[in-house]
Amino acid sequence: MLFIREKEQEDVKTYQAYVEPKGSQLLFEDEWKEKFLGQIENNYKINDILGRGYKIIGLPFFNQENRMSEIRQSTKRFSIKIIVR
Repeated sequence: MLFIREKEQEDVKTYQAYVEPKGSQLLFEDEWKEKFLGQIENNYKINDILGRGYKIIGLPFFNQENRMSEIRQSTKRFSIKIIVR
């Protein structure tokens, strides 16, 4: 889990990103979980008073042997969202 807290004037924006290291032998078996992580940002929100200014994001599995390009692309998109906001 990665937490990034951004403070701009009186607004505070907190990002919580889920990234899971995954061995190559488990990539196929846990494919459902990676799919869920990819759906978090658009399909799920925090609905309580603490959820204001709080954004949750799921990233692809971190796997150095097979998934580095996907993780680089996702973290780059994540970084751009924070900067452009």
